[in-house]
Amino acid sequence: MKMRRKNSNSFKLPHAKLIAAALISVLLAGCAAVAPSLKKEHAGVKTQVMVTLTSQKGKLKKKCTLAWSEPYFRMEVRGFLNEPVAALSADAGHLRIYLYQSNLYYDEEVKDAGPALCRLFSGSSANPFIIKLNRNTLNFKLKYEQLRDGSELPYAVELYGKESGAKINFIRPDTSFVYDPELFRLKVPETAVKISEDAIVRSLESWIN
Repeated sequence: MKMRRKNSNSFKLPHAKLIAAALISVLLAGCAAVAPSLKKEHAGVKTQVMVTLTSQKGKLKKKCTLAWSEPYFRMEVRGFLNEPVAALSADAGHLRIYLYQSNLYYDEEVKDAGPALCRLFSGSSANPFIIKLNRNTLNFKLKYEQLRDGSELPYAVELYGKESGAKINFIRPDTSFVYDPELFRLKVPETAVKISEDAIVRSLESWIN
């Protein structure tokens, strides 16, 4: 299917904080409306997206790759020279994030993280979109921008915080993607330093509030 596009505070690593915020903001999503439902469930989807974060601190854009086959979900961010910058993977009971350049990672049990993210990007998530971590509940407003050609995926997914927003525009989604378990396995080096949940949340809040 071809889609048309419209005309931690303790780490002292600002770049890592921005990337962590960019990744986590995609996870997080209150608004009273009910989101539109997906017309058809696909076995798998793989797509590029443009993530645009806006806040009082400015604007940050990153091109990313998303892939999902419920309950599995993966997001990858690459740099200007196509080098891996950060990646996120989730399934029915786990969430993992790895920041390549700073060698930092987050790895915790998070119930339904993968299915929730699959529903979010397939356009079938309830509004507000909520993910409960171990000690924190993340809750953002959710809005879909639909195409007028009857497409089964949204043109864009928008998430809002108190004074910020994250818009994720789809670029050439492939709905014939064949599930490959290896794609969803995010390997973290033994030398990587683990980030706590509180550090991840502080990193997000440092950007959006």
